[in-house]
Amino acid sequence: MRKSLAIISLVSTVIIIFSGFLIYANGKNVDWFGISISPGVFGGIVAGLIVYDVIAMKNAFTADKKIAASETVIMARTAEKNAIDGALAAPCIVTFSRQSTMVGCAIGIQVYLNGTPMTVINNGQTISMTTFVKHNEISVHYTAGNISRSFEFEAIPGGNIHIHLKYVGAKMSIVNQ
Repeated sequence: MRKSLAIISLVSTVIIIFSGFLIYANGKNVDWFGISISPGVFGGIVAGLIVYDVIAMKNAFTADKKIAASETVIMARTAEKNAIDGALAAPCIVTFSRQSTMVGCAIGIQVYLNGTPMTVINNGQTISMTTFVKHNEISVHYTAGNISRSFEFEAIPGGNIHIHLKYVGAKMSIVNQ
């Protein structure tokens, strides 16, 4: 989502630049709230928008690399723990619920189980996953920012674990096992 917004912002800036060039080329001035803006001031505003767009693009494209690196660490850590204990005798079902709130209605959350991306969960949704190992880590990454949270838990052979995510502060807790 951040990449899409950064690209939309850049396209908007390009449209503003070409509109300004066309207006000034025809001998007119750009008016902003009734105030005539000189070509120099317009150029300064556009330069500021370009700097903002470049920074936004850089942040949007590096956020994915940071998330991938953190999930790789989680995968290695859980694999190391599970190498000692081995696999569960029967799979465990993990149900992940996201509390429905007004604050989080526009933000999707990418859910990972042991570093493997599962799905993007929206406000008020519940998903089910299956794990075959004892030591697990579930993590969430908000698509609108670099906010992420992780939660470690132990699976029970043939069990059901329900994890509940409360949006405020991205708090996760096991509701029942």
